[in-house]
Amino acid sequence: MRIVVIGAGAMGSLFTCLLSQSYLVSEIWLLDKNKSKIKSLKNTGLRITGLTKFFLKPEKLNITNNPAIVSQSNLILIFVKSYNTKEVVKKIANYLSENTIILTLQNGLNNIETIEKILNEKSKNKLILNNICAGITSHGATLIKNGLVKHAGKGETIIGPGYRTTKIISLKLKEIQTLFNSANIITKVVETPQETKQVIWSKLVINSAINPVGAITGLRNGQLIESEPLSNLLYSIAEESNKVATKKRIKLLYPDIRKKINEVCLYTKNNINSMLQDILNNKQTEIDYINGAIINEANNIGVNVPLNRAMYFLVKELQKIR
Repeated sequence: MRIVVIGAGAMGSLFTCLLSQSYLVSEIWLLDKNKSKIKSLKNTGLRITGLTKFFLKPEKLNITNNPAIVSQSNLILIFVKSYNTKEVVKKIANYLSENTIILTLQNGLNNIETIEKILNEKSKNKLILNNICAGITSHGATLIKNGLVKHAGKGETIIGPGYRTTKIISLKLKEIQTLFNSANIITKVVETPQETKQVIWSKLVINSAINPVGAITGLRNGQLIESEPLSNLLYSIAEESNKVATKKRIKLLYPDIRKKINEVCLYTKNNINSMLQDILNNKQTEIDYINGAIINEANNIGVNVPLNRAMYFLVKELQKIR
């Protein structure tokens, strides 16, 4: 299988290294817009530490900023920040074929809709819309510096159709599942876009609590549940977010929110969540696509979400200060 991973951040780098070890991968490329980062990685290669120990040597690392690299690829994995989805899809739209699966494993809401909208506008081949897939991963990674990533948490990856269920897409998703499992990325497949939405909301509810609280306090995931006040805050935010999901008739994958938060924090205890990483690196966060998205959904259906609003404005202010 020929794969292109878009976004050479923590998760894109981790998945590139994991997948490069699979016997099912004939070629894998990293696509990133940052020319200086590309130049650096061509010299250093990619090193994974932590739960996985692996070094992808410079001569073995395929990396480029040319979007044409996606042509003839079997699978495209999108790992850019949600606010960059639109820009990325615009660049690759005319290089896609109807045999290419586009799989987003990004954080937050509305990535599927953004991909669909841009491809509908820009792609010459409308059949590519059927190939939009999405999902979540519970793997956690911290970008220490360019070329060095710490694998800080492991967990299940779940993927499914994002646009429409077809026999071909179902078969392709099973192939991706086999591919991921061969790279020690334990993966489950769901069958319908509605189930995929359920999967995404299940992660969103947890992220709406852990990510902003971690970003505001500066604590790793495991440290958050060591404090009773912070644990209670996490539970309250997630339960509030779930009220929005419930009103939208979306049932979460887990019955006990508090238990799930504790599990996620424990399994990724050494991880610095992505929002905190962005704050520490003076980068834009994905708060608009996590708590901000929940606020928008809540406004549309008449649900009050004061804790999400508080987290949203605190993180926004924290971005300004830094």
